Amino acid sequence: MRYPVHAAPSSVVALFVKEGVFGTKLVCATTRRNKPEDLSLPGGKVEPGEDPVAALLREIREELGKHLRIFALRFVYERTDPADHDSIAWVFEITSWIGEPQQSEEGIGVSWTNPHRLLQDNCTFREYNRGLFLHTNLIPWA
Repeated sequence: MRYPVHAAPSSVVALFVKEGVFGTKLVCATTRRNKPEDLSLPGGKVEPGEDPVAALLREIREELGKHLRIFALRFVYERTDPADHDSIAWVFEITSWIGEPQQSEEGIGVSWTNPHRLLQDNCTFREYNRGLFLHTNLIPWA
């Protein structure tokens, strides 16, 4: 499937989900060196002329390490930012990979965590995450 290249600013989000203990779901979260308490999902801006899948793979390589290999991803949905109606986010669920996400050369920390942690008050994108988790049924009561 080909994804259109938008004139509007757009971004990509990677949703890595794995089984934790007792069947709980864990998501891969990243933190910035200057704000380690602010969890977010891996992703970033789509560069001019870049399609969303190419942007997603580039962002994963930059943020989660060059040794992580993606084998299957599933387009989840396209979301317009409520604060900026001209901005589009392409959200992909990563369903198969080899290797473990690890801290990148950019100083981005990586951890597997309960999705509820991404809804805490100190998370910049908490409302965005809430909508994403509701849409994907990761946290049906978010």
